[in-house]
Amino acid sequence: MRRLTASGASIALAVSVSAGCEILSPNGDVAQPFQGPGFTEEGLTATVPESGVFVVGATRLLVADGDEPIALFNERMEAIGAALDAGPPGMVGYSTRQNLFSRDYRTVSVWESQDALWAFVLGDAHFAAIEDADRIGAEGSKVVQFTLPPEELPPRWDMAIEKTDTDGHIAY
Repeated sequence: MRRLTASGASIALAVSVSAGCEILSPNGDVAQPFQGPGFTEEGLTATVPESGVFVVGATRLLVADGDEPIALFNERMEAIGAALDAGPPGMVGYSTRQNLFSRDYRTVSVWESQDALWAFVLGDAHFAAIEDADRIGAEGSKVVQFTLPPEELPPRWDMAIEKTDTDGHIAY
């Protein structure tokens, strides 16, 4: 089992901060800024859907111990990140959060519609991760969907975490 050492944690923290991540808590949680084609530093640029709300998808993934799950997780997340960075249709933005001292990884993404969210989830990059979920994830991984009005974007991490942990269902 590979554990993060104090020096490894210091290096990971320095890399995370230099990559634009925000330190969220003293227990080692870091997150990348919310970003995407429908959201800038100034705020929401996407057109508000006719429904008046955006669809939010949030996940919590506990990566299993061992080199293979970690390597496979990193490979799948790189592909998912590239797909998100390409700006799939209907995506407003996303952020990721991880704990530097554990295998706890979270995502939050905002979409113009549930159809747009599901098109991404069932797309090649994300679906490959779903197919490998039993080789990557540990017990306790969860997903949840909910809606937010435009004035509540980007989603707050505390709210996304609470909804995932309270209302989420077992992932995959």
